[in-house]
Amino acid sequence: MKKLLLSLSLLLLAGQASAWTGNLKVTDNYFEGTGNNARLVLVVDQNFHTCGWNNAANIDLSQVGSEAYRTLVSVALAAMVSGRPLSLDTNSCAGDRASVFGLKLGMQ
Repeated sequence: MKKLLLSLSLLLLAGQASAWTGNLKVTDNYFEGTGNNARLVLVVDQNFHTCGWNNAANIDLSQVGSEAYRTLVSVALAAMVSGRPLSLDTNSCAGDRASVFGLKLGMQ
């Protein structure tokens, strides 16, 4: 299981200018939208961007594609359940939240 989580823990999409932020604990999450407009909203324990709601980010299906979306959501939920920190790769704002394009699952 650890090997599977580690293999899923890093996802980078080529060609994206990005900013990594690390050691963030997920304090809440919820899903919004349906179909191709589905997104997972992550709320973390500290401010990490300047988009508005400074401690929230979207993993947006329409931005990352279906395979990446499933992987990113799995890693994010694993972090929340296990209490492990995340590093987020963000490159833009989606309204008042950062857009996530990659995740790294940290150590406890």
